[in-house]
This record gives sequence, C-alpha cells and structure tokens, in this order.
Amino acid sequence: MRSVLANLGFLLQLSGFFLIPSIFYAFYLNEVNCLISLLITSLTFLCLGFLLNALCERKKLNLREACQLLILFFIVTPLINCIPYVYLRIFDGNALEVVVDSFFENISGTTTTGFTLLKGVELPKSLLLARAINQWVGGIGIVFILLSFFYPSKSLFSYAKAIGIEKLSESYKHSFFSLLFIYIFYTFLFIIILMILGIDPFNSVLLILTTISTTGLAPLNVFSLDWSILCVLILCMFLASISFTIHFNFFSGKFRKLINSELLLYLFLIFIFTSLFYLATGKDPITSLFYVLQTSSSTGFGMENFDSVAKSLLILIAIIGSCSFSAGGGMRIFRIYLLGKVLANSPHLIFGDKGLSYSGKIMESHDLVIHLLIIISFISLAFLGALVLVACGYNFQDSLLQSVSAVATLGISPIELSVASPLATKLTLICLMFLGRIEVLPLLIAFLKRGELEVRTYK
Repeated sequence: MRSVLANLGFLLQLSGFFLIPSIFYAFYLNEVNCLISLLITSLTFLCLGFLLNALCERKKLNLREACQLLILFFIVTPLINCIPYVYLRIFDGNALEVVVDSFFENISGTTTTGFTLLKGVELPKSLLLARAINQWVGGIGIVFILLSFFYPSKSLFSYAKAIGIEKLSESYKHSFFSLLFIYIFYTFLFIIILMILGIDPFNSVLLILTTISTTGLAPLNVFSLDWSILCVLILCMFLASISFTIHFNFFSGKFRKLINSELLLYLFLIFIFTSLFYLATGKDPITSLFYVLQTSSSTGFGMENFDSVAKSLLILIAIIGSCSFSAGGGMRIFRIYLLGKVLANSPHLIFGDKGLSYSGKIMESHDLVIHLLIIISFISLAFLGALVLVACGYNFQDSLLQSVSAVATLGISPIELSVASPLATKLTLICLMFLGRIEVLPLLIAFLKRGELEVRTYK
C-alpha cells in the first residue's frame, strides 16, 4: 500500500501544477477570492503529494496496486477540488449538503461525465478554466500518462492494463508518449479552428477542452452556434470517440491499418442511428448527427425534452458507446461486435475446440468471459441506478436514461438536476459516475487478495 500512496502523491503533485494556468488567469482578471481558493487548492495538492512521496517509497506496481491507485485518484482528486467551491460559497446549505454538491460537481468533471448542479449559475472565469482543465486532464488520464515516464517501459504492463491503455508500438513508454502527443495536437488544432471561425479565445479553449475530453460542460449553448462550428465539434467528437490506435496509425503513416471491423461497425451504427433520430425528431441532418455523436462519444452537451421514441434511441446509443481505447464511454463498440460474434458462433464455441477470432487473432476463453462480465455489469448498474432514481420519484424512462448517462459518463440529463435535487439522487449519480469511469473490473481486482493478477482487458 505504501507504493500506491507514493504514486498517488506524485499524481496529486501533478494535479496541483495543472491549476497554475487558472491561478495566473485569476490574477490577470483580478478575481481575488477565486485566486485565493485556487492557491489553497494547488498548495493542498502539492503539500499532500510531497508528504506521501516523502513518507512512502514509489516502486513498481502490480495490477492490483495499479487498480487501487486508479480508485484512490478518482476519490481524492475531486475531494480536494471541492476547496474553491466551498471557499467561494458556490453552494448553500449545511456542511453535508455543501460537501456533497461540491463533490458531485467535481467528480462529474474528473470522470468526464458532465452533469452539473450549476446550470444557469455564473461562475468566475478562472474557476471555469480550472474546471475545463480538470475535464481535459481526466479525458485520457493525463496525470497517469505523465507518471508512466518515471517507470521503465518493461514495468508498465500492469499499469497500462489498469488504466486501459494498449501497447501501440514497441514499448509502453512510447505508446504513452504517442497518446499524449495526439491528444495535445488535436486540442490546439481545434482551438485554433474555432478562433478562426469567430469564437473568442476563452470560449474556444473551454469548448474544445470539454469536447476533446468528451465531458460536454460547455460555456455556451452549442445548439445556438453556426452550422460550421457544429461541424467542427462533430469532427472533434468523432475523433475523440474512435480508437487511439487509429490515430497512431494515421500519424505513423500506416494508412492501410486505419480501417478495422470496429470502426466499420461504428460508422454503420452512426449512419443508422442518425437516420432513425432524424425520422423520430424531425431535426435537420446535421443536428441529428450531432445528437448521435454527442451521445455515442459520451460528450453530452445537453438535450431537449424529446418523446419516448427519441429517448429510447438515446438510451441505446449511450449503452453501445464509442470505440475501444478512446476517450469516450459506454460498453464500447468492440464489445458489441464481440457479443454479436459470440451469439453467432455459440454452437462452435460450446462444442468446438476453437476460440473466437478477432483481427486475425484467436481470443482466449477467459478474455471473452471478462468482456461479457463487463457488459453484464454495465447493464446491471444502469438498471439498478434507474430503480433507485424511480424510488426518488422520477419516471422509469427518464431514470433509465439518466442512469445510463451516468454509467456511460455521458452527461445528458433528462432529469432536472439542481442544488434542490434529493440527496439520494446526487449520491446515486456520484456512485454511477465513479463506477462508470473506472469500470467494475478494476474495482474487483483492487480488493482481491492475490498479489499479482494478469488480466487482459480491452477498454
């Protein structure tokens, strides 16, 4: 556990440094109270991180310890990020309500879900920037990627498996670096494009940070923007929802490897769902495509009060989700493809001696079991969450869409969320966002008593 805490300390220090741009921006805007709150938050991250590093020795992590680190990070980081909200008195109420509301707001950003209790509430610009950076950092786990550079490449197998990063090249270290480069490149590219199209620099930065991370906490109403800007956001969401392996092959000049079964299925589903959504709602094709992509990529900028047919489509799209090894959420296209192959080949799998093939490789039975368990756990969590929300007084369809939205880290909210929402609703959504972001498997591995586990996962 000491090695886990030492690595957590390093992650907390990195989180403290990521607040520096917001601190300078608060100073520039003369937002004194916000500046003080951000300084306190940054110092808390840095001091606690330094303390954990000093008291504990950072060593190579096995899979169980890497999963424990993942869980601790997604609990401790949002908790510390509550400081500005408490200091600035963003939320009213007793101490418990203020802490729960602040934690809800922050874990929503860290997990890239995008729920908010502050719809229509004006926040300091520097706090908005801090929140957007937090979303961007959470998108592909930037702090985890930076931590990887302090490990030898051969020691990163378990670590990469825990946070869902595949081996893109000859070494995990090069894979981590490539992933970081691609993410940063797209971020700056789309910010520049939005500025060229007339969006002011501040809103361009916030809009792309929240889009590329698939969070969707936009600083403005995206549905009121010009169609050209919507097309840019559509492209950004699509790129965020496809596998980083495809991006890596593109930047490496391996154009023949860009197309695979998962991408073809994803494109086919986008076309089908866009057509169905167009027929169900009467929205124009671009808006229909926008709704489908914001749902499948788990970006979730928002939604209108659609009828039951449109909501059912959104539920299905959110459950299926984006491609494997992407910033998006949901069950993943890969697992849907895999489930289809399992059902189609079930007689051969039961009575035959051959495994299931994918991308020219035979997948072992325990890999199939793991993916099927993840599918079952995803659906079970969504329905369990929906039942709790129904008990809170909401209708079943809205509750199911809200629950799926939380587990898929989507963030569209058919239920009106606010400070006045029941405590049980907030706590339920907090749990669903947390479990949806880390997935159930790492949680189970973290609490198993075996020291070293080899589990092959495709995230």
